[in-house]
Amino acid sequence: MTRAAVWLCAALITVGGAAACAAPVSPATAAAIAAHPRAAEIWGDKCASCHVPVEPGTRTTEALRAALAKHRSRARITSAEWDDLVEFLAAAPARTAIPPR
Repeated sequence: MTRAAVWLCAALITVGGAAACAAPVSPATAAAIAAHPRAAEIWGDKCASCHVPVEPGTRTTEALRAALAKHRSRARITSAEWDDLVEFLAAAPARTAIPPR
């Protein structure tokens, strides 16, 4: 289990969701952790230290940038780390059945 997954389980246990830790990390979260290991570490260390972290792939880039703006002074991470964290957490753009022209 990765460090981020351990932190996520610790956060869930703190708020009464111990049963959720019995299940493995979702495939989407596992893929995000593998693709962005440094951001996953920040996610586990910084985000989970105050609240249950946002699950990767559940928010738009715009929503994440707005939410992270209010956390910037508390988290104390670099701009590059913020960018990586947004990329790690952001949902992939929606795909349509009709290709763009």
